[in-house]
Amino acid sequence: MRVGRTNSIVGSWQLIGSKYGTGAEVIEKDIDSEYILTFYNNGKYRESVNGKQIDDQYLIDKGDLIVLINSKTSESNFYSYNFKGNKLILDKVDKDGSLICDEGCSTILKRIKE
Repeated sequence: MRVGRTNSIVGSWQLIGSKYGTGAEVIEKDIDSEYILTFYNNGKYRESVNGKQIDDQYLIDKGDLIVLINSKTSESNFYSYNFKGNKLILDKVDKDGSLICDEGCSTILKRIKE
């Protein structure tokens, strides 16, 4: 896991935007959302939206690939991630780390709690 307060995934993050490409242009969209994603030091995460919560485990693989495990559905979501200031940028990827969207599609979250 990455270390240091400014580039640690541990903490709470609120969804604030998305970014995707159409082939001709890159579109950035602000989102007003109650979606909160929290990562804990013990390898667990919590997704909260509209009063509903999912608690499960996450793994960090290959240094910049995060896997969110959903034990109830036996499915996992894979993301490449990076930091820009107090923002966490998640890009949906396949299990090999290749982008799912041809032009890229990013979820942008802002740190709200360490």
